[in-house]
Order: sequence, then C-alpha cells, then structure tokens
Amino acid sequence: MEPSDNPWLEVSKTYRVHQETLEYTALCRSMGARPPSQTSLKDARASALTFNVTANGVHAYDGTETEFIIPASDDIDGVPVTVYTPNTLPEVPAILVYFHGGSLVFGSRKTHENAVKMISEKSGAIIVSVEYRLLPCPEDPLAPFNDSIAVTRWIKQFKEAIGGAADSKVGVGGDSAGGQIACCVVNDVIGLDFQILVYPVTDFACSLPSFQEFRKIPAFNTDDLEWRLALTNKPILNAAEDPRVNPSARKNLELTPPTLIILAELDPVRDSGLEYDRKLRSAGVEVDLELVHAVPHGFFSLPGIFKTKTTEAYGHVVKFIQKFQR
Repeated sequence: MEPSDNPWLEVSKTYRVHQETLEYTALCRSMGARPPSQTSLKDARASALTFNVTANGVHAYDGTETEFIIPASDDIDGVPVTVYTPNTLPEVPAILVYFHGGSLVFGSRKTHENAVKMISEKSGAIIVSVEYRLLPCPEDPLAPFNDSIAVTRWIKQFKEAIGGAADSKVGVGGDSAGGQIACCVVNDVIGLDFQILVYPVTDFACSLPSFQEFRKIPAFNTDDLEWRLALTNKPILNAAEDPRVNPSARKNLELTPPTLIILAELDPVRDSGLEYDRKLRSAGVEVDLELVHAVPHGFFSLPGIFKTKTTEAYGHVVKFIQKFQR
C-alpha cells in the first residue's frame, strides 16, 4: 500500500498498525462499507451480516449447536439463543452467556458465531449466544438489556437443561455493546461467577484522550459512537445516569464477579476501558486486563481477517474461562 493510499498513515506516526488491520481496511473499501450513520438501519444490518460472512466464512464447529427460546416477561415471543456444547466438554463445564456487539442496533448471533464457536472449542465451555432485540425498539427502549437479563437469570436457574452441571459456574460476556450489556446484567443478576468484557462501551461522555485521538480513524471511531449513543439513548430519560444502560453510573461495583477485560489499542473506547478497570479494582474486584496492540475496535469478531490477533485474544479468554471449570 502506497503511503498516500494508507488511511492509517497519521495513526502510524504514533502507533504500530498491524498488517491485519490494513487488510481489514482494504476489505471494507473493496466492499463499499459505509458508516451506519450514512445509511439506513436496514442496510447497515444487512451490510454487517454480509461483511462478517464474507470475511469469516463458515467455521465447522466441533460440537453440538442447539436452539432455545428463553421466556422473558418483557418479550412475549421469548429470546432466541444458540447453545454451543463442545465435544471437549469437561465434567463440570463453565457456562458463558454471550452478548454480541453491534452498537445495540445491528449485529446478531450469526455475525459473531465463528468467534463463539472457536472459544467454546478451545475452552471446553458451553456458550449461550443471545439474539436480543435490537434498538430502536419503541415498545421497550431497554430491550437489549431486559432480554439479556431474562436469559441470564434463566440460564443461572436451569443450567442442567442446557447441558451444564448443577455446580457449573455461570458468567456473562460480550464485545463492544455486548460488553456494555454484560456490565449492566451483573448490576441486576447477582451471584454470577465471572465476566468477560471485550472493548466494552462503559462511558457516554466521550471525553477521555482516546476518544479524541481516534475520532476519525478508518474503523469504528468516536463519530460512529456518538451517532450510536444519540440514537439509542434518546428514548431513555437521563441515560448517562441510569445504571441499567450506563456501566459508569453503577454504584455497586463491589458486587461484580472476577472480570477479564480485553481492549484494542487503536480504539476510541480504549481509555474508558482502562478507567473501568481502575474503578473495578478500587472496588476490590479481581480483574485481568489485556491490551491487544495494533488493532482497532471490532477485530474480535473477525477471525477470518485478524487471524493472529484473534488467536491472541481468544487465548486470554480461554485461559480465563478454564479457571471456572473442572
């Protein structure tokens, strides 16, 4: 790539930019990917699915995939989930309830299935991938959070119904908006055993240095985040002060279970993730923090492009999960 064609040129004056990051940007260009703010939600959702399927292909899962509909008082249709049970299942597997990223407005189980499959295979854990309702949702502005709470409570109560053991440890996790959901779920579902946050959205103020540093980068950037917050927070009165949606508004951080935080270096939410790590530690929470260098927000769900960097990140997740099973 010629210097004049390198959209990461300015960033590369301060940071190393991984070759996989350049390949990701090139694929975005070749597929005509546009920021969601510049298209309709319908098109943004279709584009996210097409991009992920194109980039990742299909990973043949070494295990069993089972579909469930989890009852939810806030959703008369119930919440669809896919339960991934690996053939490497230990005697007492951990159960991870996983919430996909996508700014709360797009993304799905399908866009994140390869990541979930690979982590399940390598860890031996049962992973429950949640198809929560997306926003905007006029009948329920808290739909993603309410659906995710309902699923987590059900899984915690009926572990054996999905192939777990009576004493299986149950945790929650997610990437980006899914990490935001996970933070809020542990605010309402007390007694979870672990939490995994991948570049979570934990701050609505967007005032920390990384928000300004990566405002215009050729990947998920601060402009994209502010567009998304304006869309999803508008129907919620005082959203920034509401712990149901904003992790930074939580007052009971000491109830958070042991947590793994994975951050991307070239990411506007990086510094808010570091700040959330500091807050958790100050509250006495056991935290493992891992910074994946030279990659942007979004890499975690794209193992087809970020082959070495997802291997690195998934390794941290696998090691963490395995502490909670035997």
